[in-house]
Amino acid sequence: MRNLSERGIVNRRTGRGTVIAERTGEIFDLWQFRFVDRDQDSFFPVFSSVTKLDRVGRNGTWRKFLGDEDTHVRIEREINVDNRLKLLSFFYLSDRKFGSIADRDPMEFRELRPLR
Repeated sequence: MRNLSERGIVNRRTGRGTVIAERTGEIFDLWQFRFVDRDQDSFFPVFSSVTKLDRVGRNGTWRKFLGDEDTHVRIEREINVDNRLKLLSFFYLSDRKFGSIADRDPMEFRELRPLR
């Protein structure tokens, strides 16, 4: 059961039992961060959804890494940790290489497939 819980297949809640988890958008191979339950034996499931796509101007620290372009693509996403904690994340891409992403509807990315 612990393995199924860590993989996000079931949700275990003390005093409430174990139920099949909704898997929409869950990140399985999460290498950036993990959130551990108090029992130190299991990880909380983490979900990600894109909330906004846009282009941003030249001023920003991302320019140092992405190069001197007039604009960059900014992707805003919400990270939901087991409905206990919500985080806002921004990341930036080269507009020259990935500009077409900024023209898409964020709802296209709302239900991400689990990463493996």
